[in-house]
Amino acid sequence: WRLSGAAGPTGAPAMREILDYKFRCSNCVCFSPDGTTMYFTDTPTRRIFAFDYCPTGALSNRRLVYEMPAGLPGGPDGAQTDADGFIWVCLSGASQVV
Repeated sequence: WRLSGAAGPTGAPAMREILDYKFRCSNCVCFSPDGTTMYFTDTPTRRIFAFDYCPTGALSNRRLVYEMPAGLPGGPDGAQTDADGFIWVCLSGASQVV
């Protein structure tokens, strides 16, 4: 959700949905070094998605970046990108960073 800046029914800024699908449990939102890509983890499905990001518009171009293999324990939790644009993800329940 994002504050739209437009007044809602109560006069307060209105909220609008910025994702185009339903997810189960977001445990991470982080951005590429240049701020144009947003990464998003859905822990129960063990998937990491990327979106094109514009601070004033909707997210677009959703794509699957990584799906954890069944044999890898844990689930994607927190994440961050480094200065080179690589994404590092903590695996909850596995005591690992990948």
